[in-house]
Amino acid sequence: KAVDRSICLISPFFTRIDGEVHHQRRYDHYPAMLAIGILPEQNPEQEAIFTMLVERHAINLHAPQHATLVVMRSQDEQTLRSVLHAALPARETERQ
Repeated sequence: KAVDRSICLISPFFTRIDGEVHHQRRYDHYPAMLAIGILPEQNPEQEAIFTMLVERHAINLHAPQHATLVVMRSQDEQTLRSVLHAALPARETERQ
């Protein structure tokens, strides 16, 4: 609760995003976000909770893009590599 009450001391400027109050952007550019969760076995409820938490954090962090990936410990290395590769956005070949 102390953090919740002191947040206005860090940045007193807020904005509305989809009808909710969030901190205003402080930087010109924000990174995309990829969150990877690891479960011992498939659990749709835990996957949904993880996905929702990542979505909420992406809003708070002003991430222009975000993705979640949940993998199982039992998956073989090749499957994990394919799933991870598919989740990563294409890299820019040139930087401006």
